[in-house]
This record gives sequence, structure tokens and C-alpha cells, in this order.
Amino acid sequence: MAENPGKPLLNYVPPSVIAHLITHITSNYSVWKQQLELQSLGLTAKMIAEGEYTANKKKLAAMNEDDRREYELETPRFTTSGYRPAGSSAMSKEGRKKFMETLRKVKEIFVSEVFSFDVHH
Repeated sequence: MAENPGKPLLNYVPPSVIAHLITHITSNYSVWKQQLELQSLGLTAKMIAEGEYTANKKKLAAMNEDDRREYELETPRFTTSGYRPAGSSAMSKEGRKKFMETLRKVKEIFVSEVFSFDVHH
């Protein structure tokens, strides 16, 4: 950066990293928002895990829909659960699609006149 004064910091960040961060934030926003709301009510993560709020699918399935919405913990939108072979992505197909869409949009911005970045990184 010292060799290129005046260039924005984003000139040094590959578009794929920015797209990954945007996808991650989009995927987890509702989870983080719910955690902050529950914490504002005085609930700790331990109380949530051991108490009435649950991610237990069997317990939730036994509830009627209104009760389920009240006690169900949010889950990330683009993350798969369960077993994954080593080296495979935790991102779902929907998440990979969202990442590729976001990456295309970010690259469009980077090739504009604002940023002079090699988009092949």
C-alpha cells in the first residue's frame, strides 16, 4: 500500500473474498439478530441452549405452528448440516448460487472506473 498511495484498500482485496463475506453476512444475519434480541431479554447462550428455546427438530415438530415460531432458533440460510467429507464446503447449493451471483456483482463493480483491479484473482 505504501508503494501505491491514493489507491483504495479494496484494490488489495480479491472480489471473491468480498463476495464470500457478503454471502456469510446474508446467511447469518437472522441468527445474529435473534441472539441479540434474546440477550437483550437477559438470556445467555447457555440458558438458550438448555432452556425453552431450541433447535431440537423433534421437539419443534411436536408443537403447533404458532408455538414453534416462538421457540424456534434461527439457523443460517446457506449452511448445510450433518456429515460432510473432509475438504467439502459447508455452504448449501443455494448458498453457492448466492455466492456466484454476488461474485459477479462484485466483479462488475471492480472493473468499473472506481477500482482498477485484476478480477482474475
